[in-house]
Amino acid sequence: MALLHSAYHRWWSLSLHRCLGRLREQSVILAVGREDCLLHQNRELSGTLWCKGIGNALREWDEMAHDWPVWYDMVNRYIGGHD
Repeated sequence: MALLHSAYHRWWSLSLHRCLGRLREQSVILAVGREDCLLHQNRELSGTLWCKGIGNALREWDEMAHDWPVWYDMVNRYIGGHD
């Protein structure tokens, strides 16, 4: 059982390592409204990504941002990468 357990963890570790490497090659943009209920979680995610060596741009909007019209504006603004 220990061998299976170790093999699984080794696979998971390698898989995670590959995923993190791929994320480091991406342009990661987190856009959230300053009054959005998920603001704190987005700030935490941004910090965690930086700790893992994954650069990202956290953009906090004045609007609530948890609504389709605002998401549409965000996508159009950030689709090309960092502003």
